[in-house]
Amino acid sequence: MMYRFLIIVFTLVCFSCQSEQQKQSSNVADGICKCYESLMKVNDKTKSFLKNGKGKQAEKLIPEMTALNTQAKECILKLTKDSRKDKSLDVLILEEAIEHSSCPQVWPSVKEVLFE
Repeated sequence: MMYRFLIIVFTLVCFSCQSEQQKQSSNVADGICKCYESLMKVNDKTKSFLKNGKGKQAEKLIPEMTALNTQAKECILKLTKDSRKDKSLDVLILEEAIEHSSCPQVWPSVKEVLFE
C-alpha cells in the first residue's frame, strides 16, 4: 500500500515539474495549431477532391491555400515575436510540444519559418 502511495506522489511531482520553457512551448504549439487550422481544413478538402478524381475543383483551391499559408506564417511570426527576440524559444522543446499537439503535421513548415 505504501509503494502505491509513493508511486502516485512521484508521478504527481514529475508532472508538476514542467519547466517554464516547456509550458511556453506548449502554449506556442497550441497557438501554432490555431494559426494553421484554416489551412489544414482547406488542405484536407483538396486531398479529398484529388482522391475522388476532382482535380479541377482541387486546382481552384490553390489561391486560397496560398493566401492561408501566408496568413499562417504571419500568424506564427507574430505569435513567437518576443520569444524569438529573446531567444527563449528552443527548437527541440517546441518540436516535442508540436508533436504532442493537435497538428503535428505542420512542424516542417513551422521549422522552416522559425528556425532556418
